[in-house]
Amino acid sequence: MADNDDVSSNLRSVLESSPQPILMKRLNHEYKILIGVDIPFRDLGFENIEYYLKSIPHVVRLCPNNRGELCCEAVKIKATAHVSSLVSGQKTSKSSRGSKVSSFSSKRPSSFSSSYRGSYRPTSIRQIGRAHV
Repeated sequence: MADNDDVSSNLRSVLESSPQPILMKRLNHEYKILIGVDIPFRDLGFENIEYYLKSIPHVVRLCPNNRGELCCEAVKIKATAHVSSLVSGQKTSKSSRGSKVSSFSSKRPSSFSSSYRGSYRPTSIRQIGRAHV
């Protein structure tokens, strides 16, 4: 059986890892990605996820977005304020999509020429040894 303290702690971690509020309908998906299991609200005695979230106002704040959909935000606490400030400073994926500069080089090493890709395939181990001599 799930422990409420563990679940609420994991939930806080999920919410604080996102710089933006998470739609309530996406929260279980995000939780499962990070924690590996669904939010066990039924094991904790709740009929649905909304009732569970409303029972832990010290962890999560529910607020409607501009479309009227419920979103979830972590309630800020002193112990994790530094994490929240780091996450809020992250770039969102929307802004990085338009960026022309990649965070890593996709170029192949200069020793690898794309013109040779797939053109030579040794048929035996002996040919592999001869090719490197």
